[in-house]
Amino acid sequence: MAYYYLGVDQGTTNTKVVLLNGTKIISKAIKKIPITFTKEGWVEQDPVKMIQNIIFCIKYIIKKSKINIKKIKSVGISNQTETLVVWDKKKGKPIMPAISWQCKRSSALIKKYKSNFNLNEINKKTGLNLDATFTATKIFWIKKKYPKIYNKIITNKYLVGTIDTWIIWNLTNGKVYATDASNASRTLLCDIKKVCWDKSLLNQFELKKLILPEIKNNQDNYGEIDKKYFGTKIKIRASIGDQQASLYGNGCLKQGDLKITLGTGAFLWLNKGSKFVPKSNTGCLETLAWKINKPVYASEGFILMAGALLDYFINNLRFAKDFTNFEKMASKIKKNDILIVPSILGMGTPWWSLKSNGTIYGLNSKTTRDEICLSVFETIGFQIKSALDALKKHSHIKIKRINIDGKLSSSKLMKKILSKTICKEFNCSANSDITARGAALLASNKKKFQNEEIKYLFKKDKMHKYLNDKYIKWKKLTESIINFE
Repeated sequence: MAYYYLGVDQGTTNTKVVLLNGTKIISKAIKKIPITFTKEGWVEQDPVKMIQNIIFCIKYIIKKSKINIKKIKSVGISNQTETLVVWDKKKGKPIMPAISWQCKRSSALIKKYKSNFNLNEINKKTGLNLDATFTATKIFWIKKKYPKIYNKIITNKYLVGTIDTWIIWNLTNGKVYATDASNASRTLLCDIKKVCWDKSLLNQFELKKLILPEIKNNQDNYGEIDKKYFGTKIKIRASIGDQQASLYGNGCLKQGDLKITLGTGAFLWLNKGSKFVPKSNTGCLETLAWKINKPVYASEGFILMAGALLDYFINNLRFAKDFTNFEKMASKIKKNDILIVPSILGMGTPWWSLKSNGTIYGLNSKTTRDEICLSVFETIGFQIKSALDALKKHSHIKIKRINIDGKLSSSKLMKKILSKTICKEFNCSANSDITARGAALLASNKKKFQNEEIKYLFKKDKMHKYLNDKYIKWKKLTESIINFE
């Protein structure tokens, strides 16, 4: 009897669901999820819309594939990490919009209370830096700004959790209040060696353990999707953060395997096996890839704006009507002198700057939109090179292979620039739904599988020299902007 598996990917810009037969995707559905920028540095989303999207996509897949729903053996869930949801336990409704991982509203509070935090301990136990990106700072912000809400969290009237917890709680009709090890590892509250909530970390953020969900292994029993949704129950057997799911879905299961996801942000993850070395001045993060039997760790290069930078130029600055048009404009130009520092939401690896002062440098009376469009693609490549160089220095592990996925990996221009910038050959997934696939594979307990991939070879040429020379200038400019007072 053939069994099927569902993989859910609740990302920042889209909800994706795939249906697997064995290891092959036979059906998929996608639905956009809006992002709201309510104030400078504030980024929010509607958590109810996420649940609606997931239900819609699963129903669409079942109808389209014409399979018997009872043949779906289990579902795996992946999600944008760090994003926070607070909801009413009795009513099941959010009491505020989801505070996105991109949101920087807690930055001022972190700065104000910085002396209260033991930065070395935070890094040693979590592998992360004290930054507004991570979940604990968002709960801390609620406690300081909205004490009445926090008091209801303390008294268990309101529940708090990352997106995985919110999804699982809803799909199980409130029966399961849990998070997985990978999502917990991105909160700043989890000791990732012991994989448990840490009292000392909680104390630093003035929080209590009782407000947090149970931590489960990534491959575990997360209950069942309630029959009210699809007329029958479906087992939930895996939960994992989106970047971790991408690492798994890319088949990066061995030490030295690296994946680069080109999504809203860009994320470089290097599988380190059992090796965990948090302390570094490289700007890289040390994080939990997954915990199935024992913990597997990864080093991360974190870039805030990749696809988001393109969206900014398309939607906010009206440079083009859509991505296709933007890429066509950029492809008209071979080279230019425009440099872009995309620190609109701050900068990640290797700088970890909170400053939001993006810069376009080199404009003159003859500068065209096409030239600026090309520079947008180039600056994404430059950020990745900076992060990759930092990752090599940080990990002390030989990179054996590189896999690339994500929405931007479909761009011919992006792949061309990336090849010449990072000076490495890489494999590009032919599957754009690698994260959802990774969640489904985890739920199905598949440990060996093949991916459809296209190999891109690096070759030194005039374009490589041009980009290398331009990168040196870009890096100097970026550092000067970050250090500018």
